[in-house]
Amino acid sequence: MFIRRLIKALSFPGSTVLDFIAGSDVRTRVAIDEKRHSIASDLSPTCTNI
Repeated sequence: MFIRRLIKALSFPGSTVLDFIAGSDVRTRVAIDEKRHSIASDLSPTCTNI
């Protein structure tokens, strides 16, 4: 998966991944799976209920 490769290449375990276009929270889930912290935000309130 491209997002997993990108997160692994551009961050280290324990670092924080910022996701300003959370949408379906795919990047947040991948970040947590890869032992990163995640901060997610989106303009739509229905997209940020995790």
